[in-house]
Amino acid sequence: MDPRPLIFLEKPYTENHGPFSTRRVVLSGLESQMEYWIDLAVGWLEQGVPLDEEIVEALSRIAETRQKAQRLRHRSAALVKRWLREKWLGRNAANTRRSSLSPIVPPMESEAFTPEQFKKRPAVAQVDVDLRKWLRGISVEKRLAFIRALWPLNYTYSMSLARSSQLPNNHVEALLVEWLRAAQNSAGNGLVALAPLLGEARFWKIVDASDLTEEMRNFFYLYRKSYRRYNGATGA
Repeated sequence: MDPRPLIFLEKPYTENHGPFSTRRVVLSGLESQMEYWIDLAVGWLEQGVPLDEEIVEALSRIAETRQKAQRLRHRSAALVKRWLREKWLGRNAANTRRSSLSPIVPPMESEAFTPEQFKKRPAVAQVDVDLRKWLRGISVEKRLAFIRALWPLNYTYSMSLARSSQLPNNHVEALLVEWLRAAQNSAGNGLVALAPLLGEARFWKIVDASDLTEEMRNFFYLYRKSYRRYNGATGA
């Protein structure tokens, strides 16, 4: 990282007339290892420096780093949340303008969120809450389409959303079959978490009927073996 832009953070961003753009100065501060510069960069953003995807990505990393000061993490998370909300509001406003020339779309049916926004799990808890609430408010077909489109981008989050989206059991079954076939070996724990939705017997029947990779088959074998041992020990 080039440290030369950092010194300009010690003045208000409106006074930045140096050789480096305001955006570059902010990014240099956010990517610094010193909280002093990070704090100043966050301050510039709070004063009105425009946010963009790269800046929000850097803020998300700060918000997720527990070693950072709590206040700094909270301020960074608040900026991420503000950017996301502004982006979604802009999209919804565009949908509203289009609706004057086309059939009216119910508010909850508008594309307030897209899978591409969640290549990483949200750093801000409220964003996660808002997404899950939105999913439960749209049609089952659109819920499924969103979760399916998210799978190749972030399969762990996709499975988590499937568990909380109040999908009918037949659709949960369909997702389970698809995901077992996808042979994502590290997805085993997330798939097992679908068992309570379907019932243990139905879940294992689907697993046993699926063509699994050897690694996935071994995972389920060991999981089921340990599960039965645990139930036997506890008398469950």
